[in-house]
Amino acid sequence: MMNEQRKINEEKLINFYNLEAKTHENGLLCWNARHKINDMEPYLEHMRPLSKYFNQGSKTLVAGCTIGYQVYALKELGFDAHGCDISQYAIDNAITTNCICCNITKTPYADKEFNNVLATDIMEHLPEEWLDDALKEIARITKDKFLARIPFDPKEQPWLYKIEDTLSEHMINQREEWWQERMGKYFEGWKHTFWLHPGEPQVWRYYLYERI
Repeated sequence: MMNEQRKINEEKLINFYNLEAKTHENGLLCWNARHKINDMEPYLEHMRPLSKYFNQGSKTLVAGCTIGYQVYALKELGFDAHGCDISQYAIDNAITTNCICCNITKTPYADKEFNNVLATDIMEHLPEEWLDDALKEIARITKDKFLARIPFDPKEQPWLYKIEDTLSEHMINQREEWWQERMGKYFEGWKHTFWLHPGEPQVWRYYLYERI
């Protein structure tokens, strides 16, 4: 029964994120317009601060890549960049190559295939029942570094936007200590660093895990 319900929830989630991906159509129009005049600097500027945590040119996976903005930018910055997303619509409309459709809880990648895995504003969008599998999978495919940006609610007030009874825009709303403890189970023994970026919302916490 649990597996049946999980399958139903996954189908609902895929449909939900296919709809979400379609909201990127305006972004795609903007990308096409900038690409036409070769003005891609905003995409590169977004990724430069994050890419500094990775070795130049290293193989990097963007988890939850949507239509591939971050993958594109990392390639332009000299990385061997790849992406994955649960939405087939997003992958079918990807602006760059090396993007595949899969659930981050079970990917086709080999052990330690990527030097780095990047997940910005992704983990909180997973159903909590998937989180352990997702973290375990990320740890499996990461050779060197996992960098995540995860929002938390410092006032402990719910911010979930419900879709029926099982889906929401943000499905996990937990304190930052909860995230540290949960991720620590799968990155035990890794060096870890947590921080806030000046000028960004104070609910965005960065988590960097590095194999020692």
